[in-house]
Amino acid sequence: MRKQRGFTREQAARYLGISQKQLARYEKGREKISTDILERLARLYGCDYKYLLDDNESSSEQIVLTYSPH
Repeated sequence: MRKQRGFTREQAARYLGISQKQLARYEKGREKISTDILERLARLYGCDYKYLLDDNESSSEQIVLTYSPH
């Protein structure tokens, strides 16, 4: 989704206030993402946060996020 929206990892990480490495871990599903970051990510990408959590097989890129309600 990040690439589809035309954002670099650096731009998205800066917007979220996290490191590029942290964003990469979220994108690869290696670390749980907080509600706050998930909501900001959805705003940045112009979609509902539920879309980011969906197993959307029709997408050209797989989005892997693990949700943590903190």
